Amino acid sequence: MESRRGTILAASIAALLTAILGLSFLARSEFFNPFDENSHYDYVVRIASQASLPPRDAAISQQALQDWACTEGLGFDELTCGAQVQDPAKAPWEGANTALRYFPTYYALTALPTRIIHDVANTTWLDAARIATTGWLVLLAVGLVLLTRRLGMGVLASLATSVLVCSMPMVVVQGTSMNNDVAGVAIAVLAVWSWLALTGRSTRTRLLVSGGLALAAMTVKENAVVAVLAIALLEWGEQYRTSHPERSAWRALRLPTLLVTVIGAGYVLLLYVLDPLMRGPASSAAEELVAAAVAAAEPQQWGLATAKAYNYLPYGFQSAGFIPVFNGAWAQLVPLLVTMIVVGAVVFQVMRSRRSWLTPASGLVAQSALAYLAAFPVMFFVLMKMSGLPLVFQPRYYLPGLVLATAVLFVGLSRKWSIVAMTTSGAIYAFMLVQVYSA
Repeated sequence: MESRRGTILAASIAALLTAILGLSFLARSEFFNPFDENSHYDYVVRIASQASLPPRDAAISQQALQDWACTEGLGFDELTCGAQVQDPAKAPWEGANTALRYFPTYYALTALPTRIIHDVANTTWLDAARIATTGWLVLLAVGLVLLTRRLGMGVLASLATSVLVCSMPMVVVQGTSMNNDVAGVAIAVLAVWSWLALTGRSTRTRLLVSGGLALAAMTVKENAVVAVLAIALLEWGEQYRTSHPERSAWRALRLPTLLVTVIGAGYVLLLYVLDPLMRGPASSAAEELVAAAVAAAEPQQWGLATAKAYNYLPYGFQSAGFIPVFNGAWAQLVPLLVTMIVVGAVVFQVMRSRRSWLTPASGLVAQSALAYLAAFPVMFFVLMKMSGLPLVFQPRYYLPGLVLATAVLFVGLSRKWSIVAMTTSGAIYAFMLVQVYSA
């Protein structure tokens, strides 16, 4: 009972602190994410206001154009604030919506609270959507407490982990502006937690729930594949430990391999078969415009593009330098140091671990996080090449792996060191909150 009460208390505090920081950023900052936020917002507001899914080739709506015309959003300066009819050609990508190729999981789930906030609080659609998407950031904070407690952390260490992750500038910016990055991370974290929470249930129940959540996370953002890897490794260990009297690591791999195959097939079926059947083909005009711009701005030689992608790793928790709120020297340095510590710690933990199928759950999560950080850029570039798209990578793509790596950072701490971890995380949180209010 005490353990459950401590978990609820830690999750509640983490949620409250994260909501304060996220909503403060929304209220105090005039900058919002330039990475296709307009397209993500358009997708959400269409569902929220019309209760229907937009076609995949739809141009950005008049509602979104009118809302963005009255902001300082990058690329919308040629639109006229207050005009009843906006010219889509004056918007980025000539009015094409680059987010509609995504499966509607994140957008439909965000549209519901967006509609409620808009109607009940009488806010603009844009404010309602940003507040609603901040809910995913709060969910991530709760999910991290649940996951780390299942990995064996004490209450203080668990709270420290959640506060640390949700204080990182990249997480705050991505978690409050309109995009699907943090939503994908939050569901991925819940997928891994659900596997751990269901270890006492039947194998079928455990894999259906955790595998279903992992698939849902991938339909939100494909880099949530790290959750699939973590669940597969955890299941491998479970199958090996329970395969008495004849233990075989290779035989224990059969069920995890089947799980990965089913999730992969489900992903392809949903995104490349079902969604096009429901909403039609994606706009080729949008892809061509974006591809031309990316190819001109990013190195397309495999070696140079890959080197640039791996060079982004230390900046995975760091916000872009042009975000005023987090553009101070220390606000740039702190997340850089945190990323270095997290990556170093997870490498050290994996190097000290035994064979995968004999490693504790925290070790398996660490292995999956490290494998993701090491391999995802190459996997992503292969997918881009196979899709005929130009090579491009962003630091935020590392978020799922970095978050899972941080989830094992404080495993095994004594109470004394847990207090140190909580004090450090609290200080970083306070510093970032001061940054927001001093901007």
